[in-house]
Amino acid sequence: MIEKNIDRIGEAYQKDLGRGLKVAEMEKAVVMSRIDYQISHLEEWSKPIEYSDLPYLSAENGDSLYIVKESLGIVLNIAPWNGPVTSLASNIYAIGAGNTVVFKPSERAPAVDELWEKLAPIYFDQNFFAVVTGGVAETTELLKERFYHIFYIRSTGVAKIIMVAAARNLTPVTLELGGKNPVFVDDTADIPHCVSKLLGGGGGCNWEQVRSASALITFWRLPRRKERLWRK
Repeated sequence: MIEKNIDRIGEAYQKDLGRGLKVAEMEKAVVMSRIDYQISHLEEWSKPIEYSDLPYLSAENGDSLYIVKESLGIVLNIAPWNGPVTSLASNIYAIGAGNTVVFKPSERAPAVDELWEKLAPIYFDQNFFAVVTGGVAETTELLKERFYHIFYIRSTGVAKIIMVAAARNLTPVTLELGGKNPVFVDDTADIPHCVSKLLGGGGGCNWEQVRSASALITFWRLPRRKERLWRK
């Protein structure tokens, strides 16, 4: 789906984010590596885990204990706007675990939103993976349905609404709400190298993603005048 439609994805990126094909290709490379990794490890991850050394089990009596991994059921993934391809690919983990997925892309990227809605029925059975588009009203209606897990990335305010809706059915929720990524720099650091890495990592994603440095913490004493300026 992604490989065969990368040009259309690039066009949608340009309309919504001003990024174009180059960034879409970059995200595609990341996504493909994740998919390959998932496929190569899926059999291993799916195997039952045996516990054979528990003291109250007796091999002589034929006792055995296993943890058997099963899918949850229907899950909801509400995605952010700033990484449409990677957000789409985040569904591979739920799909790999055997779940049915309802994917709600962000209305803040309408061209990408529309593209996913068009492409999903072509490549997926809608009883297995479905895309639901729309804004606040549509998402509110969606949250009235019962899911077995809800994933959400973005703001604390919306997350509280999701938590309230999920609580009605005791639905587990996984939230990523703009993580913090402080950087610690001590007096052994190569400052030019450090600055280059910090600016490169943040500028590459417009400081939008949680891997961007949110704070810089140093551990050596500044001269008094510079310390006053720093505190200001």
